[in-house]
Amino acid sequence: NLSSIDVQDNITGVTPAYLSGDTNDDGILEPGEVWMYNATGIAEEGQYANLGNVTGTPEVGDDVTDEDPSHYFGSAPLIDIEKSTNGDDADTPTGPTIDEGDPVNWEYVVTNIGNVNLTNINVTDNQGEVPVYQSGDTNIDGILEPGEIWTYTASGVAGVGQYSNIGNVTGEYNGLEVNDSDPSHYFGEEPPRSTLGNYVWEDLDRDGIQDETDTGIAGVTVNLYTGGEVFVTSTTTNETGYYLFTNLVAGDYFVEFVLPDDYEFSPADQGVDDTVDSDASVIDGRTVTTSLFAGEVDLTWDAGMYLPLSIDIEKSTNGQDADDPKGPTVEVGSTVEWEYVVTNTGSANLTNINVTDDQGVIPVFQGIDLNNDDILAPGEMWTYTANGTAEFGQYVNNATATGEYEGETVEDSDPSHYYGEEKDVPTAHPLLTVALIGMGIVLFLRRKEE
Repeated sequence: NLSSIDVQDNITGVTPAYLSGDTNDDGILEPGEVWMYNATGIAEEGQYANLGNVTGTPEVGDDVTDEDPSHYFGSAPLIDIEKSTNGDDADTPTGPTIDEGDPVNWEYVVTNIGNVNLTNINVTDNQGEVPVYQSGDTNIDGILEPGEIWTYTASGVAGVGQYSNIGNVTGEYNGLEVNDSDPSHYFGEEPPRSTLGNYVWEDLDRDGIQDETDTGIAGVTVNLYTGGEVFVTSTTTNETGYYLFTNLVAGDYFVEFVLPDDYEFSPADQGVDDTVDSDASVIDGRTVTTSLFAGEVDLTWDAGMYLPLSIDIEKSTNGQDADDPKGPTVEVGSTVEWEYVVTNTGSANLTNINVTDDQGVIPVFQGIDLNNDDILAPGEMWTYTANGTAEFGQYVNNATATGEYEGETVEDSDPSHYYGEEKDVPTAHPLLTVALIGMGIVLFLRRKEE
């Protein structure tokens, strides 16, 4: 028999307490008798070991003792997510400042900070962003092992103002779900707006380069598109030929100029100074695409236009246009006055002006050469006159005007008509004729009687 039974545990605070087994309640552990003790505690994380020890005193001899270890493993399923915005942890506002419209890149770093494997890892974002797995599952087994780090990313476009979104992660261990979340922030700043323009001009010499003598063209339609050919807005040139697009966000744009009636585009990209050349394609009136940065003012997008070489002659007879017969009626032998008005209806200066008439009439210059330079400038009108003697019947003559610009000749013709009539010979009234005949007969009869 053993008495003075003492059960201990090597871990401080663990105190085994007797439960049962002493059938005689005599405090003597008899041969074969089994006594039960227990102790309780709070499981700790990781591997745990403690040692149970018992001593007893026999009736004869020294105390006897024994010990026995025991172990458990304290599982701690834990997960962590750390979210960053454009490389900034940004747990609190404002976070990084990002221009409106610029890209935003979020990174989600998920770590198993526990001591057991986790499965069914799911990463979400409360603002609808979709995190996409990038790397970290070294075994490619879908198990987030202790200490293993998986990385996810998502991207978006910055809006205006304070923005916050929260990354969430969940995982499972033996049916138990663990989770974590982490916020991130940015402040979307509206960047300075940009401006694009500039000028549409009448290219008198058609060389595609602005000159001091060139003038702006009012009322020309100008369209603005994004680099992706999305229509943005439209405007028209002002009275001096200028246009402007303002309040533009940074990005890629091109301009489209719409030709007014009868105009043609000047050649593009002439010379070496991009501020005074024409940028419009002669095919469709569009410029190349340009990139505007925030706050940029780009006033270099111009278009030269010109009216094709053109001359006009208008001929009149005795003050009547008389393009069609029969024209004015004139007396045969009277003087016929012809006037020839020659106008430069194009956009380039014309020289070597020549006015002829196909009936041998010689037009004579009268005026008005405004600069006395023998150059018929655009819009300028010169007047010629000629005269002749009216002929009998229907008469037509054709006037022709020609002019030259850099070796190219332009021409126009215009007919005019008159109708020549003989002067009427006076004739007696029929009653007068009868009376005269009667008087003649009476005189004749009287002389015969005499």
